[in-house]
Amino acid sequence: FMLVNPVARLEARAVEGEEDALAIEDGEIDEATAHEAAISTVNIAFSPSSGSTSLTPTTEAGLSALVSVVANVDIENSGGYSVYLGSSSVNLVGAQTGQTIPGVAGSTTFDNLQPNTWGYYAGVGSSVPSDATYRAISQGRGVAIFENDDSDISSDSRTFILGFAANVNTSIPADIYQNTVTLSVVSSPREISEQFLYDFGITKLQGMTTSICAAAPPGATAQLADARDGTKYWITKLADGNCWMTQNLDLNVGEEIGSSEMDSDWNWNRNSTYPPVATKTSVTSGTINNSATGTYSWDHGVYVLANPTVASECSSGKAGASACPAQFSNVGTRVASSDPNFYKKSKYTGTSGGDCSKMANSPMSTAASGECAQYDAHYTIGNHYQWNAATVSTGGTITSSQAKFSICPKNWRLPISNSTSEDSFAALISAGGIGGDVTKLASAPYFFVRGGYVVQDSSSLFKGTGNDGFYWSSTAGSSASRAYDLYFSGSSDVFPSDDDNRQAGLSIRCLAR
Repeated sequence: FMLVNPVARLEARAVEGEEDALAIEDGEIDEATAHEAAISTVNIAFSPSSGSTSLTPTTEAGLSALVSVVANVDIENSGGYSVYLGSSSVNLVGAQTGQTIPGVAGSTTFDNLQPNTWGYYAGVGSSVPSDATYRAISQGRGVAIFENDDSDISSDSRTFILGFAANVNTSIPADIYQNTVTLSVVSSPREISEQFLYDFGITKLQGMTTSICAAAPPGATAQLADARDGTKYWITKLADGNCWMTQNLDLNVGEEIGSSEMDSDWNWNRNSTYPPVATKTSVTSGTINNSATGTYSWDHGVYVLANPTVASECSSGKAGASACPAQFSNVGTRVASSDPNFYKKSKYTGTSGGDCSKMANSPMSTAASGECAQYDAHYTIGNHYQWNAATVSTGGTITSSQAKFSICPKNWRLPISNSTSEDSFAALISAGGIGGDVTKLASAPYFFVRGGYVVQDSSSLFKGTGNDGFYWSSTAGSSASRAYDLYFSGSSDVFPSDDDNRQAGLSIRCLAR
């Protein structure tokens, strides 16, 4: 019996005189690492490991016999699996004479087996039922005897009974008639949709290095502080192998922009042709800046998207998130939760011991005290930035190239767009199997926010919040007035290589260099 597992390439065989030999071809994988990395594992155990019986027929009607084997299949971290039964031949073949015993025609019960035929039964359970029917086995992988199409299987255990029945009479020579039967399990990898707290060995975003990120398993998550203003951000190692900030940048433009903690080796305040403009606290006609080299940014306050995966657009002409109460909630005195899976919890226990109910999958609890006074920072709106604020003016008027630096923390950068290369939005969306699924992009472990954007005219101002998301890249457009971004909208529109006017105010996500 052989096991097939395309994820971890574990191989288990049950052969005569040997049970459950397990070899891990890609190196030892301990239980903790397997859990953290969500590696899909399969184990098959057989009892007995092989089977045989003897028959001495005396009539043309023949004599029948049954051999049964119990197979226990254990699955962990699977995105769905199938169990197949096949064989090396459709016939039983004589070891000495080469004489064959073919499979039954159609299906039949044990009592009705025709002379010199054989068949198999496969079912869930530990014993062959008395009314079992037998059929001819297929060569190769064979047929699926069981399927579990659940895409999020933490663990699953199944017991299968395999019965092999044959009838022989006196018309064929005495021999050892045999076959090799294969039970195979094909398990898809379980998609990592849940984060787990992981010690990266650093407390600040600026301490991230390529080697630190590379050493972390997929799904590894932590809250790290930005040394410039102390704001903590969730980060996660995502499907593309990069460490991303999984909440929007919320840094106000000020003196700290020129510090050594910036993603820059120069001082934006002092050395730039396009110096920074202090962050605005509302979007009004007085904050409009129609220049493609403008360095404006807007701070809406700490607001959390109420229904992250549901499209619900706030109309245009708004001054900020506070003007869209159906889409955003002010966190008030709540504190950011330190639980990376806060968004999944339906209840939190308050300090008095009572239950504090909140809306299912809501990023903010309804109670106002104790543990319940928390919110999920993944879904905070953050600030909006013009492209030359996002690129600390290193974008300037360049075309068809990459801005050298960004407003991201030191050792972090803006993603690339208009490309499928490493560090690009497109590479992340491809690795995560997101396609055009906005709900998936807005859900764990990505948490992209439908934060809208700032439009530079008095009738539009702040718009699209609750429905649209826009995120700047470092990639300049072919025109000095345009730059590339990630854009998503509604439920099925995801464009990793969109482009917009540089004067627009968009959100920012940083990834580690």
